[in-house]
Formats: sequence, structure tokens, C-alpha cells
Amino acid sequence: MKTQLTTAEFSLTILLSSSFFYNSTGSIDENAIQTLSLIVNLTKNIHIKSSVGNGDEPDSEDYVKYFSNFVWGVRDFTLQLVDSEGEPISTKEYLERALAPQKEFSDGIEQKNRIRRLLTSFFK
Repeated sequence: MKTQLTTAEFSLTILLSSSFFYNSTGSIDENAIQTLSLIVNLTKNIHIKSSVGNGDEPDSEDYVKYFSNFVWGVRDFTLQLVDSEGEPISTKEYLERALAPQKEFSDGIEQKNRIRRLLTSFFK
């Protein structure tokens, strides 16, 4: 029986786990990143005091110390990890390039870039 976690349950799981392992099929593309859009809702269920202490809202850096390690397992695809010049790149560089902000300007692109920013800031 397959059940889906609510955002609150997922938030609690992230806080209690030492690692967050995300298993996906195929390359890291826009659809794979959009699947992780629930990351955007994490801060709605996790309340912390700002480290600044002056009543400011906590920013993403304040949450990092409470979140687990993030491991993205990608399977069932073949990919040569090379840059545009054909030079080999590491798996970490591949992920960083996949999560790099898109250059276009629109509400849809801004939402996609927000997910990318939160993934890279929450899970160093």
C-alpha cells in the first residue's frame, strides 16, 4: 500500500533523518526538479528563531543546520558527464549545473528558480 506524506510529515522526516535520499529515474531535468517542489513548503511547517535575534524572519541559511544531508540517486540512464568543451565533470558539478538558475524572466521561471535556490541553500 503506497501512501503519500503530507508536507508536515515530510518536514518532520527531514528533521529526524541524518540523510534525505531522493531516488529518481532518468537524467536531472526540469520534471525531476519540479517533483522536489515540496521543498518550497518546508519552512511553512518548521519554525525556528532567527539567529539574528532581532525579530527578523529566519532565512534559508538559518534552516541549514537542522536539515539532513541530501543524496540524489539517479538511475536508469546513460550520460557522459562532460562540459560544453568535452572536458569531464564530476557528479557534483553535474548536479550544480542542473540546479543553476535559469536566465529567462517570467513568473514560471521565477518559481522554478526558487525551487533551485531552496534546494541549494537548504542542502549544502
